[in-house]
Amino acid sequence: VSGPALAEWCREEVAKQQEKWEGLAKRKAGIVPLSRESGAISPEQAWDLVKKREKELASAEEAIREEDKQAAKKLTAEWQKKAEAQAKELWGGGVVLGGARWIGKDLGEVAAGYLPVLADRLKKEGEAAVFLVGRENGKVPLLAVCTAEVAKKVQAGKLIQVAAPEVAGKGGGRPDAAQGSGTNPEGISKALLAAEKLVKAGLGGGA
Repeated sequence: VSGPALAEWCREEVAKQQEKWEGLAKRKAGIVPLSRESGAISPEQAWDLVKKREKELASAEEAIREEDKQAAKKLTAEWQKKAEAQAKELWGGGVVLGGARWIGKDLGEVAAGYLPVLADRLKKEGEAAVFLVGRENGKVPLLAVCTAEVAKKVQAGKLIQVAAPEVAGKGGGRPDAAQGSGTNPEGISKALLAAEKLVKAGLGGGA
């Protein structure tokens, strides 16, 4: 491609690059605008401009990725700190069943990503069947975790399977960890009861 055809291709590329930049600008305020040329330019100059803008876009994307990475690290650290305190509280209020703990909790408004952080912290306390549910942007995230010995009697995947329909959702997973999502917060209490019933049937009487 050369001459007028190259110039036309470059014009199309510049428009695509601008559209991509505008998408990045919505994610991060204050990113540096892409280079522009004023007035008429030769096809060769248009080509050089496209290449220059490609590098500028790549640099902007890398900066946003790094910022997102740092934000994710900070958020994870905050969740871990919160989980440290909440896990002890939930463990203390758990029901002892067959040498393990049953912990079922409606966490209310919470980020879905916090559920596995809290569940991982709870597993460190001992053998347990954990079922966590919350609300986020109109959705109902569900998470079930069973430690090694408990999973031989109660499977996390089955906990999700019996509970998810109560919140108009679905999900599944492994015997030791499973997750799901629903759209009906009104059914949270029934979901917790369904999970508890299955755990009690698997682990036996309480203390």
